[in-house]
Amino acid sequence: FYKLHSRGLCEVIAFTVPRKSDLFQDDLYPDTLADTPAISAEEWIDGKDADPTLMSLKEGYVPSKKQELKPISKSNLLDNMPKKNNPQTQNSIIDELLEEVKKLKATIQKHELRIFDLEKKLESKTGQMNFLKKAQTNNHGEKHLMPDEV
Repeated sequence: FYKLHSRGLCEVIAFTVPRKSDLFQDDLYPDTLADTPAISAEEWIDGKDADPTLMSLKEGYVPSKKQELKPISKSNLLDNMPKKNNPQTQNSIIDELLEEVKKLKATIQKHELRIFDLEKKLESKTGQMNFLKKAQTNNHGEKHLMPDEV
């Protein structure tokens, strides 16, 4: 629509007219993605490709029937498990471990005795060093002074 002014100007009047039809209007509701897959997972893995499946909303949303899943039978992994060891081999393994623990405990005791002896030797050496240091100090108890220094 146009509005004419007295000066000869023409003005465009924009307005929106509502739709009065209660019918489904395809231009307002285009086809949309359907809930059914275009191809199966196996086909996609094989390298096939397809456009998505579209559905019209003219009759409203109608959920599609779900495909029945068919399980693929594979061999049971638990059937291939190694057999359990018999109790005799388990007992022999336990005996070996106990023997190894005894040997390790004996080694630790030997090392503790050796460390104790070395600590005693170190104490006696440091005791001798302390005696020599005391002998080098003068009467005033000050260290690092020569005998002629006061």
